[in-house]
Amino acid sequence: MPEAKRLEGEKLIAPDIGRDGAVPMARPLPELAAMTSLSDGELLDLLHRFGVIDPPQQMIEDVRGYVSRLSRIPPGSPAFEAEVERLLAQNERRGLLGITRRSQERYTTLQALDGDEGKKMIRISEGDTHVCEDCARLEGFMGSYQEQASVGLPGAQSCRGGDYCRCQLIAID
Repeated sequence: MPEAKRLEGEKLIAPDIGRDGAVPMARPLPELAAMTSLSDGELLDLLHRFGVIDPPQQMIEDVRGYVSRLSRIPPGSPAFEAEVERLLAQNERRGLLGITRRSQERYTTLQALDGDEGKKMIRISEGDTHVCEDCARLEGFMGSYQEQASVGLPGAQSCRGGDYCRCQLIAID
């Protein structure tokens, strides 16, 4: 994680501290509604300032370096297979799956909202034997995005399986 607080001249700059004259005040991360109105660049800058993500250039350099190293190994070779296994072990396949599921679910939800957090949504699950009791209880719950958030969005907020949750929020037209 990048350092969210940095020195600028003689001043300590922290994204979560504002000033009203000489008195410092806590300044929270903006609400989701405010963030959805930001451009991609503004959102990246905001998330970087609060230390949620690395600076974009750092992420690009990290990926570039990894792809460069991996592209020098012949695909299908034992060394390539070992590198893939190392990547999966390092980032834990299960962890990557959870991150992928949450990213996909959040992206789909935000896309369906199209900036309208009052849009009615329904929570659905896979409906098989791998649904936890909490998700089974919330399955079919209908409400606005805010109401869904108040009972717990799919994932670690409401599922015993954490980010391996397979529930989705679907917009109702």
